[in-house]
Formats: sequence, C-alpha cells, structure tokens
Amino acid sequence: MSESDPTPAPTFLQVERGNVTDEELAALVAVFAGAAAAASANPAPDPRPREMWGNVVDNLRHQPPLPPGAFVNQRYWQ
Repeated sequence: MSESDPTPAPTFLQVERGNVTDEELAALVAVFAGAAAAASANPAPDPRPREMWGNVVDNLRHQPPLPPGAFVNQRYWQ
C-alpha cells in the first residue's frame, strides 16, 4: 500500500472494550491462526455415497423374520 492510497487496510481484529495486554492479544491471534490452519488441513468430505459392500456387519447372523402365522399361533413361538 502506498502513502498516496487513502483506503485503509481491512481490520482483522479490533478490541471494542477493555484493556488487552499484548500477551492476551497474541494468544487470541494464535488461537485464530490454529483454528484456520486446522480447518484448511481437513479435506472436504466426499459427496459420493459410501460403498457398503465390504461391511463386516453383513457377515453377522441375523434372526430370520417371523412367518405371517407366528402371531396366530403365539404359544408355539414362545
């Protein structure tokens, strides 16, 4: 930015109230910088649906569904 340019640079952080020490302000800027770095390090999730062909849960045994007459002869199924 040159001296003849009258437009000021946008403010990243502005203290509205209170007396902030240099150490407190540096700690706050470090937290913001760390959060920004962590957000940029995580890639965006894959929008495609997840493939479940190798899911281990499919190999577990499940109880077969009850036949339609199970509740008619309820004493037999207990």
